Amino acid sequence: MSVPVDSLTSLDAVVARWDGWAQTAEDVGVHLIQLVDKHHRPERRRSAVRTELRAVAREWNAGDREE
Repeated sequence: MSVPVDSLTSLDAVVARWDGWAQTAEDVGVHLIQLVDKHHRPERRRSAVRTELRAVAREWNAGDREE
């Protein structure tokens, strides 16, 4: 699913846009905590983090389609 960059204003928006990320809310929470912990550094630009989140979502969604 393609998401316009300007609509990605928060991690909540990311989760709302990609329904296929995880099967349960708990899975989403765990994945987001890991992503935020790994990627949230003040020196990193928000756009770089968004790009990486979109790449991870594409990867997860591709894995769901293969199963």
